[in-house]
Amino acid sequence: MIVGFAVFSLSANAGVRVFQLNGVTIGIDDQGGGLAFLSTQSLGTIIEAPGDEPAMVDVAYPVSGYLPMRLSSRGAKATIKDDGNAIIITWKSLHASRALPALAGSVGAEVRIGRAPDGKSLVFSCRISNGSTLPVPQVLFPDFERMEPLHGLETELRFAGGVVRPLAKPLRSYTDSLASAEESDASLLDSPNAPFYAFDATWKSYPPANFYGGINYLRWLDYGGHEGGISVFQRKWGTNDAPTVRTARREDDVFALRLVWDNKAEIAPNTTWDSGEFWVTPHEGGWAKGIEPFRAYVHEVGPRRALPRHIAEGIGFHTVFLAEPLDHDPARAFFHLKDLPGIAEEDRAYGLTEVVPWFWADSFTIPMGIRKEMGTDKDFLSELQKARQSGNNIAPFISIHVIANSLLPKYGVKPGTEDWTYDQSFVPRFNPGYVVTPYVGKTVEPDNTAWQHDVAADLHRWIGAGMYSMVWDVFSNRTKDGKNAGFIPLIKNLRQLARQRDPESTFSGEIVDTMGLEEDGEVLDYTWDWIEGIDVDPVQSVLKVPRINWNIQDSPLLVKEAFSDGRFINAMPRKKSDLPNGTARISDFPALASALKEAANLHARFLPFFSQGNLLGDSFLSQTPGAFVRGWQLGDKLLVLVVNDKAQRYAVFLKSNLSLWLPPASTYSISQYDSAGKPVSHGTVDGTRWIGTTRPLNPSQMALFEIQANP
Repeated sequence: MIVGFAVFSLSANAGVRVFQLNGVTIGIDDQGGGLAFLSTQSLGTIIEAPGDEPAMVDVAYPVSGYLPMRLSSRGAKATIKDDGNAIIITWKSLHASRALPALAGSVGAEVRIGRAPDGKSLVFSCRISNGSTLPVPQVLFPDFERMEPLHGLETELRFAGGVVRPLAKPLRSYTDSLASAEESDASLLDSPNAPFYAFDATWKSYPPANFYGGINYLRWLDYGGHEGGISVFQRKWGTNDAPTVRTARREDDVFALRLVWDNKAEIAPNTTWDSGEFWVTPHEGGWAKGIEPFRAYVHEVGPRRALPRHIAEGIGFHTVFLAEPLDHDPARAFFHLKDLPGIAEEDRAYGLTEVVPWFWADSFTIPMGIRKEMGTDKDFLSELQKARQSGNNIAPFISIHVIANSLLPKYGVKPGTEDWTYDQSFVPRFNPGYVVTPYVGKTVEPDNTAWQHDVAADLHRWIGAGMYSMVWDVFSNRTKDGKNAGFIPLIKNLRQLARQRDPESTFSGEIVDTMGLEEDGEVLDYTWDWIEGIDVDPVQSVLKVPRINWNIQDSPLLVKEAFSDGRFINAMPRKKSDLPNGTARISDFPALASALKEAANLHARFLPFFSQGNLLGDSFLSQTPGAFVRGWQLGDKLLVLVVNDKAQRYAVFLKSNLSLWLPPASTYSISQYDSAGKPVSHGTVDGTRWIGTTRPLNPSQMALFEIQANP
């Protein structure tokens, strides 16, 4: 039950009703019903809205004569009550930003703020009742008018795919020069020296995205830093209506940050709209503490399945580029079919448990057939079998989602202009524009029944012949309008068939759907996306499948960072700089080979942390580290991996409040290991404040700590 309902009479809180929910103090404006402030004992004030009309909910309401019209809780009359379980704020009619013409009916809203069952989070939800004659196309909810700068200019806004510091840079006016790439409205600028007059530097946008379109991959974010913050997530897993997150700054207050969720609601007249639940979790410590309620939710609704053992226990795979797609001279091939089993066996020493060959078959064609210059289908299947017999796996890369124009009529699809033409002799190498190749075509919508039929038939044929594993190019279960295409059940049936023949068979692919991580993990064991070095720690903190790849050419440093982060390494070395990636063996690059062996050894040595533990990023530290540091928590243990990413020899200083991450104890055991996994030192620390220092590390050298709470 909510306790502490009161109306404060102090001048600073005049007209504000104060509630206590799950240890959070909430102030609600007793006239307009807006969120006046939100605070906790440990963090202090997190939200404090200025003026007499703090925000809560805001909607777009285009009317004839004034299309920019908005309706808002600001200026509206609210009814506020406590029903014993939640604060309920009701507006019979939201307030119009301009005088409304005479219209039948009104747009009302109800916001509920209740206790989450976890005892530490708040649950915000909103219902809009459109009793008017016009539609409502947009709802801003939650609308947090002013987030406090919890850590000054270094305050972070962290998404599942990256982090920004929204207060770090001075606010730019429209007369400033070209905006940075971070500023989402940069496309509105005419030139570097003449920005479009409507350019607005006060707003930044973070739309729902895939790996190629932004950083907002999951419906979760965290605002704060290493010492604490506030996490927010939406409980609407797998729907196609993920909101865009937007921030706005005020020119008259450089530290003021408005944080809103922009929902494309499309509320028709005489209908209602529900936001679903937004869980708001204030927390001590870094983002990995705030993400805990989201992780628990994802474990309820997300994919829950075991990975094939060699994927769970390996550190990556090796993509090999057999030949240029348009070069049919066998003498010019980079690799031949007979090379594949040997490459797979060699890669085992480096912890790479799959080989992914490209261009074994003609792309964009159904049915798939081996390229004639490579050999026969029988030759190809024989090499796959040889690899399996020696304990290795080959997962061919298949590309049959984009279909060549010559075959599109069969699926009732008009010719397209997607051109994935490339060759080292073209200038430029990719899509030169002066030649039309057989690869020009179009991505078929995944709900196309004729295409689905042919996909099922062809993959059934290949699985029956002995190709049990594969990597899918451009994997999509959503149509362009966001509709569920029903493609995942088709793949599930095919995977069941493959696993009957090979229980360790795999299916992986390139995620291209917006928010595709919410459903593609049902069938993808790992991703094959064009990504390198991206920060997806929050993704791996809540999702065990799929494993997220990093493409690495030959950098030992990236190998060690990827391993520490739990990424699935896609090793793609090339013989020389003018050739494609994936044209070399790992053994051609001794430094790369050595780094992979080191990572594979450590992965095996501390496997339970990576396969069963929770990734904490560097958020378990009390301050930003001076090197690449990652933590993994498993039960009463914490594994800390340190990589010297500096160009000089360096000893790394670490500091953490262990009580936030491990069970409470009077002492903790600390064991330090070198990059080979051999013990270096062992000791204990009294209390929960740990301060550690590595030995001086050479560039790219690693050190590890294992910390355990003593009974």
